[in-house]
Amino acid sequence: MKSPNAGSSAPTKAISRDEILGGLAGRTTKQASALLLLIETHTAQLLADSRQAAAPYASAPTRRAQAQAYLQTLAHERALTEPVTIRDLERYARQWAQLVPDSATTRAVTAHLLGEKYHLPRRMTPGIRKALGLDEDGVQQAYQQLYHQPLDSIYTEAIGVRDRLRWRWARLAGRLENLSPFWSAFALTLTETVGAGILALPIALAAIGPPAGVILLLVLGFVNILTLAGVTEAITRYGPMRYGFAYFGQLVSDLLGRAGMITFSMSLLAINLLILGAYYVGIATTLADATGVSPLVWAALLFGLGIYFLMRQSLNATIASALMIGIINLVLIFILIALALPYARAEYLAYVHLPGLNGAPFDPSIIELIFG
Repeated sequence: MKSPNAGSSAPTKAISRDEILGGLAGRTTKQASALLLLIETHTAQLLADSRQAAAPYASAPTRRAQAQAYLQTLAHERALTEPVTIRDLERYARQWAQLVPDSATTRAVTAHLLGEKYHLPRRMTPGIRKALGLDEDGVQQAYQQLYHQPLDSIYTEAIGVRDRLRWRWARLAGRLENLSPFWSAFALTLTETVGAGILALPIALAAIGPPAGVILLLVLGFVNILTLAGVTEAITRYGPMRYGFAYFGQLVSDLLGRAGMITFSMSLLAINLLILGAYYVGIATTLADATGVSPLVWAALLFGLGIYFLMRQSLNATIASALMIGIINLVLIFILIALALPYARAEYLAYVHLPGLNGAPFDPSIIELIFG
């Protein structure tokens, strides 16, 4: 015969006499402490996921290490290596609300612990109040019975200007990250495709003229769309990646084999090295012209900055920050367009200089400008 504890991972701790006489307050406090730790850990995991979503490259070992740290924190009830803020808890309140039990007493004790640990402005935390049910009569009565003071005592309304700005940014970031999948994809596509190339293209295509430049951009854009369509179809047909269990490298390895994986990796490395070199030259020479400092100094500073972020292993960028940077870039580009409009002339817009057209000679530097 099996013993009563057979098949259980750990024996159930008996309720002590003191806990019964004290209305089980001690046990409820332990449950609330565990709940608060679970909420903080889940929020930290969601925050890490949002940063990985904005990262240009994410590796499977990095994600496994994050998942392992998440599980170890839960198993050993350790403090988080990167503590979350009350603004993070508010941003992801809708996600961790499902972890909260129905017990009004547990919710009241959790609210008390939350108020002791964080500055909790009532007006700025509607998500936390809803997730814990702090506006419900049952929770407020339970808090009054436990602590002999109203639940409103956990709130603080005195916040400085800096904290007020941080709360507003957190609220905006929460709205941006909670967009529907369609609008998230649309916004990221619109903003993230605007890079340094949009400033370099007019310079590169100026030698052949606007009409020819527009045609060339349409051709290259069509090729990019075909490539994107092919990659999208491959991802859609590849089950492990479609359901979030694999990364692009595994897709390439499974579909193209080891040789294709090596070719893809070397090509990606070469492209990134070329782009990095172009950025170093462009930024360093621009800053050198503006400041008079040698471009070698600026290139060395940029290299050191890159090493610093490489050692951190993250830019700590989220979807919200990526969208805001992209929006700022678009605004600056429209400002440049507005500044250039007064100098637009019909003869400039109709200018065409192609080899063999109207006796124009072939200039090899045009190809160098167009293709970098």
